[in-house]
Amino acid sequence: TINEETKVIELNKNGEVTIKVVFPESTNYNANSKEVKLTINLDGLTAEHFELSDNTYTYDATGKQAVITPKLQEVETGKITTYYCKVTNDTPDMTNKLIAPVNAGEYAVFVENAGGTKYQAVETPIKLGTLTINKRQVTITADDKTSVYRDNLAKLTYTITPGTGLDKALVGTDKE
Repeated sequence: TINEETKVIELNKNGEVTIKVVFPESTNYNANSKEVKLTINLDGLTAEHFELSDNTYTYDATGKQAVITPKLQEVETGKITTYYCKVTNDTPDMTNKLIAPVNAGEYAVFVENAGGTKYQAVETPIKLGTLTINKRQVTITADDKTSVYRDNLAKLTYTITPGTGLDKALVGTDKE
């Protein structure tokens, strides 16, 4: 489109446009014109097109997701898909893509897009950073017991309280 005020050509999407430049005849110059073809290609998305926040949590048995804010409109980028991959020895496990990790650990945060009016679909997932789920601290309470030699041993009792957010305490021989 041509901005009528500035007479500047504004290109709003990818594709080809033919532009004809015309110089009108005057007293000292002959008229002339030239057509040129301008090709606009889709741009590629990078991590800089996104903002990653709220990416550190403490384990509470629920799925966690980082807040990912695209700096562009969806019509420009196409549908954006986010997933997480468990990181072991600084390497993300790309064979197991998670929507909302639950267990404590580090997860690489990736996005992909389907392509839009201004940005092409990504061929390689874009790594935005890391989602961290820290281990939860627990409180262990155990009662002291006394037994007499050769008698049956007193039954040991204990309680492990997982803290806020989990409704189950471990008691006795419970492990989970």
